[in-house]
Amino acid sequence: MLALLTLFSMIAAGGVTVSSLLLFVLSAAAVTSLLARTTGLWVPRRRSRA
Repeated sequence: MLALLTLFSMIAAGGVTVSSLLLFVLSAAAVTSLLARTTGLWVPRRRSRA
């Protein structure tokens, strides 16, 4: 969500600043890290209610 907002603000402003580019790159890296298969190995799973 943050990456999309940053991308929209860069387009709306008509330019790219260093801080917005850094924020966009870090947001994209965070999203890809969370979606990686290896991240799911150390995140605890929810317990099912039985």
